[in-house]
Amino acid sequence: MTQEEIISSTKTVVQGLETLRVEHHQVLNGLQAGSDNTEKTETSTTGLVEEKTSLLKKSIEMIELAMGEAQVITIIFSVQSRARVGVKTPGPVLPPPLRSR
Repeated sequence: MTQEEIISSTKTVVQGLETLRVEHHQVLNGLQAGSDNTEKTETSTTGLVEEKTSLLKKSIEMIELAMGEAQVITIIFSVQSRARVGVKTPGPVLPPPLRSR
């Protein structure tokens, strides 16, 4: 697999992860709204909702971590690609030297 193919595949994965993250947030919001609207007379139902909420939050956290890692991979390959081609990335901008009078 070439670097370009890896970058392209990684970007596709990030798009899929973003879709999954949005879906998880929608499910979480629906679950939380539903738990707010129902009477909390049954502790088993409340416990189940809390467990599902906790699992969804953990899943969202892992999805976001994977998205961040994928972005790092993309950046690393981009920098390596530029280095091979000889394109220099801009360095820090230094102030002009002081002139002595």
